[in-house]
Amino acid sequence: MTEKLKVLVCGDIESNFDVIFDKVRNLNKKTPFAFLLCVGNFFTDGNYEALEKYKSGIKNIPIPTYILGPNSKAQEEIYNKLNINETNNEICPNLNYLGRKGVYTLSSKFTLAYLSGKQVPEGEDKEPWQFDKKDVLAVRNAALKNFSNIDDYRGIDFLLTSQWADGITESEEKDTSKLVSFLSLNVKPRYHFCALNDKHFEKLPFRLPAVNIRSIEPVSRFISLAKVNNPAKSKFLYAMNIQPLIEMRLTELMMKSTDEIECPYISMDFSTVIGEEKESSNAQFFWGSPSDNNEQNRRRQRNDQQQNKRFKPMIDQDKCWFCLQSPDIDKHLIISIGEHFYLALAKSPVNDYHVLIIPISHIQAVSHLTDELFQELDIFKKSIKKFYESLNMVAVFFERNYLTSHSIVNAVPISHDLEWQLPETLKDKAEEFSLSFETIPKITSPKDLPEKGAYFIVEFGQETQITRSMKHFPINFGRDFVCAEPLLNCESKVDWKNCKLPVHIEEDLVTKFKEAYKPFDFNDKEDDSD
Repeated sequence: MTEKLKVLVCGDIESNFDVIFDKVRNLNKKTPFAFLLCVGNFFTDGNYEALEKYKSGIKNIPIPTYILGPNSKAQEEIYNKLNINETNNEICPNLNYLGRKGVYTLSSKFTLAYLSGKQVPEGEDKEPWQFDKKDVLAVRNAALKNFSNIDDYRGIDFLLTSQWADGITESEEKDTSKLVSFLSLNVKPRYHFCALNDKHFEKLPFRLPAVNIRSIEPVSRFISLAKVNNPAKSKFLYAMNIQPLIEMRLTELMMKSTDEIECPYISMDFSTVIGEEKESSNAQFFWGSPSDNNEQNRRRQRNDQQQNKRFKPMIDQDKCWFCLQSPDIDKHLIISIGEHFYLALAKSPVNDYHVLIIPISHIQAVSHLTDELFQELDIFKKSIKKFYESLNMVAVFFERNYLTSHSIVNAVPISHDLEWQLPETLKDKAEEFSLSFETIPKITSPKDLPEKGAYFIVEFGQETQITRSMKHFPINFGRDFVCAEPLLNCESKVDWKNCKLPVHIEEDLVTKFKEAYKPFDFNDKEDDSD
C-alpha cells in the first residue's frame, strides 16, 4: 500500500518563476514533496523570458511540476513560440505541460483530470485557448472509461482547472463556468483546484451525489488559490499530505466530518450548457450524459458494459515507452497523431518506411479496443496501404500480444514483385520455430480476436493468419519474417537492438516519410480544413 505523500498546488505563477521555485526549493529541503501542480496563468501576457534560465539549465526546478495551458490569446502565442504542446510537453527538466484536456495517472498513482483555458462565451466562435461542451464531455469520458460498472467508480484525486466552477459562492464571482461545475459533479474529485480570480477561497467539504444506492458519495473540496507574490499576501501555495484514492479503503472514503455541507451543484440546471438530461434529486446521469448525437448516445448506452470490459485498468503511463504522455517517448519518431492513435517510425526500422501504429492511451492489445478505437486503427491501416501502393509496395501488418504491455501494430512495405513470396515465407518461418498458424477471415472488430490470452497476428493482401502457440515464441518473429531472404533479405536487422540508427538519421527518415505520406494522412487533411 502506498504511503501518504506530501504534494504542493500553486495558483497563478504569472512568470514569477524565481519566487515560486525558490520557495518550493526551500520547502523541499525541510520536507521532501512528490510534485507540484499549477493552475491558472503560468505566464503573464507577453512575458516568458524569465523561463530561459531554467530551459538553459542555469537554474533548476526542484521537483516534478505540471502546468495547464493558456487562458488568453497572448498566452497562446507564448505556448506556440516555445513550441509547448501535447507532443512536446517537456518544457525543461521537471517542468511538464499536461495539455488542453485529459486524465493522467502519475507514477505515484495519483490521478489528475485537467481542463485548460476558459469556457467559450455563448454564441462566439471557439478560440484555441477556450473549451466547450465537447471538451468537458471528453474529460468526463476519459475518467470513466475504465469502469464497466458505475458502482466501481470512486472518483479521482485532483481536478485541475484555471476557471472557477459556477455556484460555489452565494455572491457572484467573475470568471466562473457552469461546464466546470458539470465536470466536477461527474468526475467526482477529492480536490478541485483553480485560480484566475486572485483569491484564496476554500469551500467547506461537500459530498457528491451517488448514482444509485450502491454507489459511494465521495467528499470533494473546492480550493481557489491566489496569484504568486500578490500584494495582499493571500495564500497561493497549498501543501497537503495525502494517499492516492486508489489505495484508500472504502471506509475511509465514506467517513463523514462534522462540517460537511450540501453539494453546490446538485440543484443546478445544466441543460443550457450540456443539453437535456434526465436528473433526480439525488443522482446525476453518469454514463448517459447527452452527447452531440442522440443515436450515438443510445448505441453507446446499449454497448457500454461490453465495450468497457475490453479496457485495462489505469496504469502508470510515465514508465511506458509508447504512451504519448510518457516523458520517455522518442518524440522525434512521431509522424502523425490521430484522436486515439499515433503513427511513428519504428525504432531501428527494417526499411525506410517501416512504421508503428500505436494507441495514445495505455492499451495492451488490439483485442482490448472498443469498436470506436478499432475504427480509427482501421482508417490508419487503410491510409498506409494506399501510401505503400503509391510506392509500388504492399503492406504487411503484424501485432504480437505476448510479453508486451502496450499494443503496437507494425506496418512494413514489401515490393509488389515479392508479394507472391509472402505466404510461403511465413509458412517456412513458422516451421522453423515449430509454430502453427491458422488462416482466419479478415478482422473487422476487436471481438474477432482472442479477448484473453496471447497471440500473434499477421495480415497481407487478402491473408490474415494467427497463432496462439506462444510457448517459447520468438519475440522478434515479425521482423524475422519480413527480413527473410525471399523478402527484404536483411537478416542482420531481425533484432532491433543490433541496428539502431543515430537520431539525426531517424529525423531525416521521419521528414522523408511525412512529406511522402502527406496526401494520405487523414489527420493532416483534418487540420487543413479547420
